[in-house]
Order: sequence, then structure tokens, then C-alpha cells
Amino acid sequence: MYPITPPGYAGLKFFYTGIAALCLLLGSCMSYSPAAGVAPEFAGPYFTGDGAGGITLAVLLPQGRAAGGRTLPENEQWLLSFIQGNLSSDFSRYSGMEIIDRQTISQVLEQQNLSLSQNSGDKNTIIRIGNITNAQFLLTGTMEKMNANDYSLHLTIVNAETAVIRASRVAAVSMAELRSLRPLREASIDLLKQMDVNLTAEGEAAIRSIAMSEAQGAIALAQGIAAGNENSVEKLIYLTNAIAFDSKQLEAIELLASTENDMSQMGTGAALQNDAEQQKQFQIMLDQFEEHYQKHPPFELIFVPKTVPAGETDYARHEAAVKFSATLRESVEFDTMNKVLKIILDDLKKTGNKEKWGFKDWPKSAKIFNQNLQYEITAELLNDDGDVIDTAVFNMDAQLVTSGGKIYAGSSQNIEVQFSKMNIDLLTGDPQVRIVKINDKTARESLETDYIRIASNLTLPSKKMRNIFVLTWHNNFAQLSASE
Repeated sequence: MYPITPPGYAGLKFFYTGIAALCLLLGSCMSYSPAAGVAPEFAGPYFTGDGAGGITLAVLLPQGRAAGGRTLPENEQWLLSFIQGNLSSDFSRYSGMEIIDRQTISQVLEQQNLSLSQNSGDKNTIIRIGNITNAQFLLTGTMEKMNANDYSLHLTIVNAETAVIRASRVAAVSMAELRSLRPLREASIDLLKQMDVNLTAEGEAAIRSIAMSEAQGAIALAQGIAAGNENSVEKLIYLTNAIAFDSKQLEAIELLASTENDMSQMGTGAALQNDAEQQKQFQIMLDQFEEHYQKHPPFELIFVPKTVPAGETDYARHEAAVKFSATLRESVEFDTMNKVLKIILDDLKKTGNKEKWGFKDWPKSAKIFNQNLQYEITAELLNDDGDVIDTAVFNMDAQLVTSGGKIYAGSSQNIEVQFSKMNIDLLTGDPQVRIVKINDKTARESLETDYIRIASNLTLPSKKMRNIFVLTWHNNFAQLSASE
């Protein structure tokens, strides 16, 4: 393995004064994101006839709860918006129904002092919501958390005038399955058919064809909506991610523009607030930025699950070893990080109070910058039966450096990880690798908390050329570390 040298802090003065200008002129090399899986294009009709045209449908926010009548955890509330948004999108695209967009639904209900969270599913509430939204049918439901990883999803379409159920579906799903969009797409197919929408073979193929970027974009959009105005920076981050993953997300584009405008008012609306209150709001924004990226580092781990021989086989001892390749790269979120930082700094600059308010050294002073980020990774080697035959623990490092209001990144690049020598008989067939842990998070936890994205590729991408800014910063500290 080839770990990068942990940096220190001395030597920055030489680096910043002697080389920074050249580095900033050269800029960053092209960033990399692993193939997200592009869904094929479908040109034919998705349904026959009018596709239930003439029906007006409102897709409501599902109710969320945990087993025993408890409240759904706050960090999983975004799943409700995720379900609502994707079902609404599916019905709009794969039927002739008129679908009321959720922002309109929310605005109408708010005007009537009726929250979507009050959607109890009883007859009177259904009829009332139907009257307010002018929808003929309501798609509603509940999602109950059964245990740490499993949920029960119950969806129904009811007549808004009579509260009679027209279609329903119940399914048990896991968090990983939900994030893939597949259970929701299957639910859409089932409910559409129950609503007398006759999907063509091409329509069913299209709705089941899901690009990874599409799913990630839908997740980020739902997380942005769930963040609300209380955490404006996190909302901004998630909405920017949503567009980065899927540029066709019109809802994300509209919400992002609104969010940016709201944040900009903090810089231009000084006359409307007292100085102390405005400083406090900016302090909250800076803290939100740091806290988000401490929990969600903008890196992804890519590895090749297929092993190759490592060294010569020891025939006398009947032993051999295998290895696999891995790399740590900036994720799509890295570009978002730069964009959001620029927005915050621009808004802060408008106030003319950056130094006065104690933010002179920010973002350089933020704990997420100019330090070594270490990731201990555990991988398992599996035989053809899926049994674990060996475990390897290896380290990968990354850095985030900021200068001139821009962020630069460096990370471990294309390393080889070797498993122990073992009896040749254990290596028969096609041994495969899986990543099971990053630091204190299991692979599943890393996925569900958007910690470090893990992706398996048949081959690693070509080694990324590093920006001179990062290379010089890293090499200065490598030399310093060697001399100490």
C-alpha cells in the first residue's frame, strides 16, 4: 500500500507567498466522478389510450412513524418527501393524469391552516383536502420504521369525494432499496395499473430503468426540502447536489434560486436587522457549513472487486496471495462545496463586516481545512459461496486546502491492497472483494448517512493529475515531516 504522508502546519507562509499566485492561475485539473449509470432512451409511447386522462391527482406527503407509535427519526424525515416526489413524477410521466405539483399542494393547505402532517387518512380529512386542492383522487400513505434497516410502506389512492379506496399497495423495503428508487418504481407500476393505466412494454421498461445519478439527485432534492429554512446552508448544499447529479430537476432549480435569494438578503438587508443579529446569523451559516462537511466528506471510495495474483505462488507451501485496487477521489459534492463557499463569502462580503464580526480568517480557520483526513478501511475477501476467507485493513488519506476563497483537494490515488498468503485451495473460483467498513461506519451506515460513497468498478479510473496548489502544499509538509 502507498499511504500519503500526513501533513503538518508549518511552512505555509513560504507556500502561500511563493507559489499561490501560479497555482491559482493554473486552476484545478478535471474532477472525476465514477460512471453513474446512464438510463437508456425510450422513444415509444409509455401507455395506450388516454392513460386515465381527465383524472386530477394530488400526491400527498406520507405519514412517517417508527414502531410503537414513535416519531420517525429526524434524519430520516427526508424519506417522506423522497417518496412523495418520486411517485408524483412517475404518475406525471407515465400516465395522462393531471398531477398537482407538491409546492401548490403545500401552499393551498397552508392557506387553509391544514398541514400535510395532519393527513390522518380519515374520511373527513380526505374529503376536506380533496375540496381544497380540487383533486379527484389523493395518493396518500404511511411509512413505518420496523427496525434499524427495514420499513413498511403502505400506499393508497382514494376517491377525494367519497374516501373510497381505488388502489393500494403494501411493501416491506430496506433503506438501501428505497435509495435505489426500485421499490417506488414498482409501486408506481402497480398503482398505475389499478388506476386503469395500460403501460406499454416500453413504458414498463422505461420506468424500471433507473440511472444512479437520477436516484442520487432525487435523494439530494428530498434532503434539501427536509432541511427547511432552519438550516439554509444545508438546504443550499443538497439542492446544489441535486442539480449536479441530475440537471433536469426543475423543482430543485426553482428551490435553489429561491434559497440563494433568501441567503443573499442577509448581505443586502443590513438596514432591516441590527448588527448583532446579522453577525449571529452569519455565524450560524459558517457553523452549518463546517458541520455538514465534517459529517459528509466530499470524497468517494472506488474499488475493483475482482482480485488478481499478488506476487509468485509458493508451490512448495501450496500458498498464494491476491490483491485488489482502490482509489479515493473527490465526489460530485466537492464541486458543490466550492459553489456554496463562494455564495457564503460573496454574501458576507456584501456586508462589509467580515473582519469586524471576527470572520477575517474564515474559511482558513475552519477545522475541515488544512489538515489530514484519515480513513481506515476494512475489506473482506469472499469465496464463490460468499464466505469470508480473509480480511484486510488499510488506510487512505485526503486533504482539503483553501486559499483565495477556493477549495483544493488531494487524496490517496490508485493503491493496491494485498490479502494474506493462504492455501491455494481457498482461492479457487473467482474470489471477490467487498468493503465493509470506513472508520467507525459500516458500508451500510456510510451509504445511509452519505458519509463516504462506495462504488465498485471493473477497472479504476486513470490516476488524477493533482493541482499544483495541492501537490506543493502536500510536498512541503512531506519534506517537513521527514526532517523532524
